[in-house]
Amino acid sequence: MNSNRTFLVLVILTVLAPLANGALITEQYSFTTAPLPLSPEDGTGAPASDTRLILSSITQLTDVNVSFTLTNPAQAGAYNGDYYVTLQHSSGLAVLLNRVGRIPGSGFSETLGYGDNGFDITFDDQALLGDVHLYQTALGGQPVDGDFIDPLTGTWAPDARLESPLTVVSTDARTSFLSVFNSLDASGTWTLQVLDFNPGGEAGLISWGLILMGETEPVPESTQAIACVGLALVGLVWFQRRRSRAT
Repeated sequence: MNSNRTFLVLVILTVLAPLANGALITEQYSFTTAPLPLSPEDGTGAPASDTRLILSSITQLTDVNVSFTLTNPAQAGAYNGDYYVTLQHSSGLAVLLNRVGRIPGSGFSETLGYGDNGFDITFDDQALLGDVHLYQTALGGQPVDGDFIDPLTGTWAPDARLESPLTVVSTDARTSFLSVFNSLDASGTWTLQVLDFNPGGEAGLISWGLILMGETEPVPESTQAIACVGLALVGLVWFQRRRSRAT
């Protein structure tokens, strides 16, 4: 095979490869409209849910990140250890927060968790800051803000503990990561649910968003064949023109 023919074959393979496998794409969604803002009932464990319908080009998810703002403008208003937050789509359920700061023990701080004032964060299974359940440990054992005004920020790994919010502690197994959505079709309903399990702290879900990464539907073999024939014809015309110029 001469160099010109080799070049044509490489061009055809380069074009057809993504058609056969589907393209890898990223989609971003931000939700700020009604029913937001939402406020779960203080201390009742009753869910406050926001469900959004997404029509996506992604037919097989490979990675999901989620962000949300759950805050109270009043000093020490939210009390972060109160909240249980999940994300559900199709057969997948990821636990984003589960009473952060609760650890084994019977003391006040062990059972009630962290007292910081809200969240303005992103969740990513691969987050370098690590497990959000123990975020104060990652911050040097200190509150987010000594005045309990500023919310927690940054990118954290989900809590991922499926244990009941009434009994959960830091030593429980982490099994419900955002990776539960991998391989699912991105289209359909996505529901963010917030529950408040201890009286005395209140916060509102102001906004939330998704970053979805995955593959699109592969192009059918019949379409690939048509593309191959078209490329071959284009290549043939190109070669004929080169030969006619050479002669």
